[in-house]
Amino acid sequence: MQSIEYLGALPQVAGGRDSVGQVGLRVQSVRLQRWAIGAVYAACFTAPITHSLSQLAWALMLVIAIIFVKRHWSYFGRSLLFWCVVFYCSYVLVRGGYAAWIESPSIAESHWYGVKQWIKSGPFIIMLFGVLLVATGDWIRHGLGVLIAWILGFLVFLSLNTSLEPLLNAMQGNSRFFFEIGYGSLTLISPVFALGVLVLVVWSTFWALRQRSRHQVFALLAVIASVFLLAVATVVLVAPKSRGSWVSFVIGCIVVLVFMCWVYRKELPLWWKESVLGLLFMVIFAGAAFYTSWGVVEARWSQESDTVAALAQGKHLEEMDRSSFTIRFAYMVYGFEQVKSRWLIGYGPAGMGAIGDYHGGWHNIDPDVPPQMTGRISNLHNSHLGALFRFGIIGYLPIMIVIGLATLEASRNLRLGSAQRVLGIFVLGFVAILMFWGMTEEFFEKFGVEQLYAPILGVIIASFLSRRLTSHSTVH
Repeated sequence: MQSIEYLGALPQVAGGRDSVGQVGLRVQSVRLQRWAIGAVYAACFTAPITHSLSQLAWALMLVIAIIFVKRHWSYFGRSLLFWCVVFYCSYVLVRGGYAAWIESPSIAESHWYGVKQWIKSGPFIIMLFGVLLVATGDWIRHGLGVLIAWILGFLVFLSLNTSLEPLLNAMQGNSRFFFEIGYGSLTLISPVFALGVLVLVVWSTFWALRQRSRHQVFALLAVIASVFLLAVATVVLVAPKSRGSWVSFVIGCIVVLVFMCWVYRKELPLWWKESVLGLLFMVIFAGAAFYTSWGVVEARWSQESDTVAALAQGKHLEEMDRSSFTIRFAYMVYGFEQVKSRWLIGYGPAGMGAIGDYHGGWHNIDPDVPPQMTGRISNLHNSHLGALFRFGIIGYLPIMIVIGLATLEASRNLRLGSAQRVLGIFVLGFVAILMFWGMTEEFFEKFGVEQLYAPILGVIIASFLSRRLTSHSTVH
């Protein structure tokens, strides 16, 4: 079998790609490449619209990935990343079997359901997208393409599921509007969508202003599309009135702005007009978001200010009334205590609610359950603690290893070409949002969340795989 070079974004020469890129494309299986392109675009575009069609596309992606890995087993057989994913999937299956057959067979169905949810999440689905993007033959072009496809799919979803009157009431501060999306998923989708649109707008603005006399029509269309996307992103961020979404968005913006200023520190003085306009877009966007929602933001945060102050002064949690903040704080404190008691392998994939029911309530396991959690112990509202509770540190580490590797690869991309820089900056902002969101919600294994983090982190994992495959092909 002929080897293949995967060079990501290949250098351009007159008349198209360089000769190395052409050779790489010729020796690759064109049929497999086309199937990979079709499957990954279909999966991302349909994910926000219809889960069933998107999951069919994911199944097709799995078949293509198996074929691709088999053809390049000489690399994947020695890849620590690949075996980290295999270990994760194997451990979830073994841990679930042990819990279902030995530890608590009366809730075996809940354990097997947890296995089905978790085995396909995290490292597995991220690696799947990474492999498929490498199989397309041009990971950077199609990586950016599938992220844009997801945005387009999300816009279609909004157009089909948004009622104008409730939305206007929400924008006026009279109610909250969730766009027919589960609250836990929306708290991640809305800030990431807003951040992605903001990065796309700033990048397209730079491109449009530097076209001069070339492609002026396309430049004008890019600006018009940018204004439209900013308006939609503002609505998506503001209407749910989620404090977690606002904080996540601010964190992502800070990370993006810091890395953008660092990466382009030499170019900014030369592009001062473009820089001013790009900054103006960011200020207008942030100003519009805060102007339309500040009253609600202030009202919702003021409700918890006394609670936060009391906790800071040392008041015991048991002495405080139920509120959104005290309930989440109680989950965090109690969840941490339970994780410490079984930190190595956890309680099993069934989750906190089913485990508690198995023992007749958590008060039978631990009598010191905070009163704020009475009748509410179904999950921990914390994805980090949720994974540790189910699988212990053995199952949690592979997830963090894959996300950590994606973060390091994103940092490496900051030193490469223009598209890789922008992608790296966005992924670093996304990881910051994902880590913070994980401390407020426990939906990491749900499809509504997987459809977002899998392609974003998968693109940067494709960068890592393509670089290693190229090096491996050169050596062998």
